Amino acid sequence: MTETLMATCSQCRRAFPTSLQVDRATLEALVLTEVYECPHCEAVATYVKADHFYRLDIPEEPPG
Repeated sequence: MTETLMATCSQCRRAFPTSLQVDRATLEALVLTEVYECPHCEAVATYVKADHFYRLDIPEEPPG
């Protein structure tokens, strides 16, 4: 199981995945100010740690 770091858009309040691949302990240690473009409303903004959260990804088992 993996965790995807997500961000919440400050304009439309919808969540989207980020390109950051860090675990929770590493995220806590980082000073984080990333600029993202929301894929939903295309707003460009700076995101801080409070805008980020994790989503648990459970891969589907291949049919078999």
